[in-house]
Amino acid sequence: MKKLIKNSTCVICLIILVCSMGLTAFAESDEESIEVETTSFSEGGDYWDNINDFDEYVDGIYNVGENVRTNMVGVIRLCKSGSKLVSMYSTSYTHSVDKIGLKNIKLQYKGSLGIWHDIITLDNRYWTNESAYQGSFSCSGVIGRVYRMKGTHYIINGSYTETRNNVTLDFTF
Repeated sequence: MKKLIKNSTCVICLIILVCSMGLTAFAESDEESIEVETTSFSEGGDYWDNINDFDEYVDGIYNVGENVRTNMVGVIRLCKSGSKLVSMYSTSYTHSVDKIGLKNIKLQYKGSLGIWHDIITLDNRYWTNESAYQGSFSCSGVIGRVYRMKGTHYIINGSYTETRNNVTLDFTF
């Protein structure tokens, strides 16, 4: 009987000890380092002049060619040039407007859980009293990382506004 009470007391103490311990589980974070890309970021450049010199590239899914019957034409492209990841974007319209450009431009990478994470975000890049806008930026790429770029082409002319969303295909660097 004494042995049974002693064993029961040990089991109860063990249960209390286990229940009072705080357990913490650690998982691999999906927020992989983006420091490589952001520290080498530069906007502008003459990338549009060297458009045929890129190793690989993907275009926007919703790129609109200049031969279609629409007023606004929008193109985005994500390219590899050596160790650089280059993003290029342009918007054009049939005539000069008050504002023409892109907004919500995002360079993203696909994390280990398949979720897209923003690396670089630019907003409201535009020119005034023009019929076309083009811009670009570059950063270092990480080998094996999957990237995409997205943005919204837009024009504002008086009270008239037109927008078109665009996103590239997946691009493995």
